[in-house]
Formats: sequence, structure tokens, C-alpha cells
Amino acid sequence: MHFATHQKLLTSAIETALKKSKSGIIEDFKGIILTAKFLYKTDQFDFWLKTIEEVAEAEIPMSKFGHKEAVGVSSYLNELDRNRVVGNILHICEYLFTYANEEESCELFGIFHFYSLKETGVIFKLSEMGILEGVESVLPNSYRIAYTSELAVAESELYI
Repeated sequence: MHFATHQKLLTSAIETALKKSKSGIIEDFKGIILTAKFLYKTDQFDFWLKTIEEVAEAEIPMSKFGHKEAVGVSSYLNELDRNRVVGNILHICEYLFTYANEEESCELFGIFHFYSLKETGVIFKLSEMGILEGVESVLPNSYRIAYTSELAVAESELYI
């Protein structure tokens, strides 16, 4: 098979997964992320793979807003070149596996995603524009997603 065929199968798998429940999405994305890692020969997906393999499903704060945004991003994956597909799949993962809310945006209008420092447990926000709130700086591999139990999120906001 040609690379383009593999990429089309991957993007189709993403679209199919996003039609499922939270547990179905998480289960499907284990394979999707692993496939993307090898297809694009990159370690950029390791954070998300580790997150969905190690974090209990109930602790992944998948929001209805985040799911809606992930679906929106997925709708044009087939139109992108291979480099932009990688970035968009990473974007989809961030929307699905971190808490995101349309009311939480930075001054540059990028949506905030919630994370936690591994060492201290401090919850902070990181926007799509790279703006931090709650901490001054973070080092690579020093943080993880903020868990559902650590966030004051109404159950009605969560995708189930």
C-alpha cells in the first residue's frame, strides 16, 4: 500500500472512533495513536499514548466541547498534507484527553487545556497559543493531564 492509502485509513479510523462513546474513543485511539506514531515515524504521540494507556478512563476529563472540536478538526484531515495531519491528530488528542471549555481561552483567543505538574500537583492551563496560566513555565515531561477528580467540572460538561 502507498503512504497516502495508509494515511486515508488512519483518518477514516479517527472519524469512526469519534462517533463512539468515551470508552470506545479511548480504546480506538490506542491503536490510532500507535499507528500514527509508526506511520509518521515520530515520538510526538508518546505523551498521548502513555496518557490513555495509564490513566483510568474515569479520570480522563473528556468534555463535550473538546469532543465537538475534535470532530471539527477531523472533518478536514483528508485535505491536509502529511505534516499538517500529524499536527492535527495531536490537536485532536489534546481536545479529547484534556479538559477544554469554550469559556476558558487566553488573551490570544486560544482554548486552554488543563494539565498538572507531576511533582507538585499544581493545576495549570496551557493554551493552543502556548500561553500558560497558573504557572510561569513548565519543562517537557514535567506534567500530565489534569484528572477529572482534580477539576471542578459539572458532570453535564463531560462526554460519556
